Amino acid sequence: MAQKVMLQDVENDGEILLLADGRRLNVSNPSDAVMASIWMPEAALTIRKRKGAAFNVRVTNEETGETIAAVSAS
Repeated sequence: MAQKVMLQDVENDGEILLLADGRRLNVSNPSDAVMASIWMPEAALTIRKRKGAAFNVRVTNEETGETIAAVSAS
């Protein structure tokens, strides 16, 4: 099931996504972090859960069409 969320901020050169609902996502790898580092606050994101993957969510920036892998931060 997909969730629609708003991006609040990007930290650590794209390694961490802060969502408007207070959640934090750790971006999976350096190439995904580079892509996420230029995402703008208030971008519309779609989050889809992935089963059996080390990084358990796929995050799509609806404005750019870019998709990255991430994991919910503890």
